[in-house]
Amino acid sequence: MPRLIRLVLDDPDPRIATAAIRTLGDIGDEWAVDLLISALRKGIGPRSRIAAELERLAPAPGPKLSPLLRDWNPAVRFWGATLLEPYPELGESGLIALTWDPDPNVRAAAVETLGSRSGDAVGAATLACLEDSAWFVRVHAARAAGHVLGAAAAPTITRLLADERWWVRTAAKDALRGLGTEAVPSLLSVLSHSDPFARNGAAEILQDVGFVDFLAVDSPGSPLLERIYAAGGEKLREAAETRVEGIEMPGVRAA
Repeated sequence: MPRLIRLVLDDPDPRIATAAIRTLGDIGDEWAVDLLISALRKGIGPRSRIAAELERLAPAPGPKLSPLLRDWNPAVRFWGATLLEPYPELGESGLIALTWDPDPNVRAAAVETLGSRSGDAVGAATLACLEDSAWFVRVHAARAAGHVLGAAAAPTITRLLADERWWVRTAAKDALRGLGTEAVPSLLSVLSHSDPFARNGAAEILQDVGFVDFLAVDSPGSPLLERIYAAGGEKLREAAETRVEGIEMPGVRAA
């Protein structure tokens, strides 16, 4: 059977090769996994289709994936980094090394997978990727750093609120929003930023995590609240005032 499948896998007709890939996934034995990984390395058939079969066979392929991180072909390194995501105990040092890979797609895949892990070395690698020259690497790094480091990453992630790329700013906002009120101190420091997008983004997140509503109820005349309103614009002010209208402070009853 392995020899027959190998012959079909090498067929020049991509439809036949794809059918062989699907068959190997259905078989799922160790030799089938080996053939799928070999096909991934050689580019026999669509690599995305091969990767889908290897994902379906988890956890069997796990121990065989780490060597892919050292392959000469960046496409193979990319898929190796991507496929290791469900295996937090495997490939950490290789993934960290790939955050410095010359290929930005590989760096993005590596930092995305590191986002499901923990530890000082992982945290340092994700923070470094926040400064990557490729915007889509910064997007993945913002999400990963929030997951790995939590509030400790907030001061660095907030810098991305002024990024030139909309997708990076959005990823930074999502990451900071996910940190909840723990991100508030870092967000407050952005209210005086020279970039209006950064100021507005910080105000928006402060509203989303409930800090604006808290101030609007507890200290409606607060200079800090006015700074947030100035950064967020009139619509943010109107939305906040509408939400808190009629809210009573604890211990206070309506007349």
